[in-house]
Amino acid sequence: MANELEKIIQTRDYPLLEAKAEEYIKEGDWELFLGELKVITPIGKVRDAVMFLLGLESVGGTDCDIFDEFQNLQGSNLYEIRSEAISETITILKDQIRNRNTFFIDAEKMLITPFAILYEDVVNARLEELRELESRASRNELLRTYYGFMILTMSGVASNEELQQHNRWYWRRRSYLSQPSLQNDTIEAINQMMRDLNSEINLNARYETLGTSSFLQDKCSKSTSQLLADIIRMTLYMTPWDRGRAAENLGRTGDSRPLEFLHHRLELEKDMKTKISIVNGIGQIGSPSSFQLLKEYVSLSGYRKNRLAIASCQAIGGIHTGESTSFLRDTLNNGSNDLKVRAIRGLAERDIADVPELVKPLMKSSSKVILREVIGILIDSGEDGKNSLLEYSLPILKKLINNRPSYGALCRLLSLQAIQESESIQGLLASTIRTLNEQRLRLYDRSKHSWWSVRYLRYYNDRLTQVIRLVVSNYSIPLPSELDSVIRDIASSSNPDLVIPLAISVRGSVKEKYND
Repeated sequence: MANELEKIIQTRDYPLLEAKAEEYIKEGDWELFLGELKVITPIGKVRDAVMFLLGLESVGGTDCDIFDEFQNLQGSNLYEIRSEAISETITILKDQIRNRNTFFIDAEKMLITPFAILYEDVVNARLEELRELESRASRNELLRTYYGFMILTMSGVASNEELQQHNRWYWRRRSYLSQPSLQNDTIEAINQMMRDLNSEINLNARYETLGTSSFLQDKCSKSTSQLLADIIRMTLYMTPWDRGRAAENLGRTGDSRPLEFLHHRLELEKDMKTKISIVNGIGQIGSPSSFQLLKEYVSLSGYRKNRLAIASCQAIGGIHTGESTSFLRDTLNNGSNDLKVRAIRGLAERDIADVPELVKPLMKSSSKVILREVIGILIDSGEDGKNSLLEYSLPILKKLINNRPSYGALCRLLSLQAIQESESIQGLLASTIRTLNEQRLRLYDRSKHSWWSVRYLRYYNDRLTQVIRLVVSNYSIPLPSELDSVIRDIASSSNPDLVIPLAISVRGSVKEKYND
């Protein structure tokens, strides 16, 4: 049951989660149900699931330990549990608003829910925290207010195109925010807001600690203050590496609360690596609300933009909805090879019966990366997929046998007994070993006089080693006669420079294996 719950959480299959919760509640095991959810990671996805389950999506910014606060809810069905949860949440929110912790509270969503009674409290708390700012307040103090936080983070740093002209700015790590990096309209908006409140903000100061969570922890829980700190780093730090790392941190939490900032920053960001990091973070969260935004980036073209398109397609693979599944199917038919690989991976994570049928036509592909993915999908799909591989195993082996990254896929291919016993497969392996060895022997004498021969000799040695390792690791002893003969010839060579004394899987080296 724990594995089933984990899969439901990861895929955000909330209707199925509701059905599971009803089963536990009928047995009087609501506390046990929360206990099983508590051990699942990432905790952000679990939090989102519990908030949905209790009907608290409109107040997703509620900052509390959901397992402690909601474990004692009583009810004979989910409806009664939700009714109790609403009462508990109103009490929690009152304390949260009193503490001026409204960063993730969407006041507009509250208006059409039972939480509408707190709307004015939220608005007043946000205005009061601005009025309480002292004259010449620091940037950190402004970031502690809701409006200051939203204005600064939603605008973020200015384009770094000018900064890239100077390596001093671009490469040195800058963990603070300086005045020129703010957008002019952001500065004017803040100044106007503070003039209206008869106060000032010191935007010229630099803060080495900007982005640490310590100055927020007296208002928020530790996890929420860490989210806010990473949002500050992603939006306000000058170095792209820092911004990208913060986006990845937000993604690893699986929490949907920072999604608004991730989506907004993706549009503003100029650095391509940072954009890819933001896309990866969005994909790890896997919220259906991200699909349309990511879909736009998959159609990008050009070398640098193509990397962003690939990352976006991979991120869509982490969104488990009918819309995203249809998109991945279309990409499998019409996308580039790199996009097809990400589409295969995304579809493989879904419980779709016809995935093997979708990838079978790709066995004729000339792309090695696609063939590697297809091998894994078809072997995992059962006997029908394995039989399909048997039919195309010879051309697939010809395309991948000299490709080092394909070694793992070829091991899986040769793990199938029917393919191992195929005489055509054994003949191809033996002829490949023989050909590589002959080319290696021709280069051996030349390598004493030519530098390029040394390089080619090293290349053929590596290729030959891979094929022999492939054979000895997957075939049982004694080897088929043709393979046994060709490997013995190499292992028994009188020239020590031409013997390959490599450990092959757990069976020992070629020399040891045939030293009988």
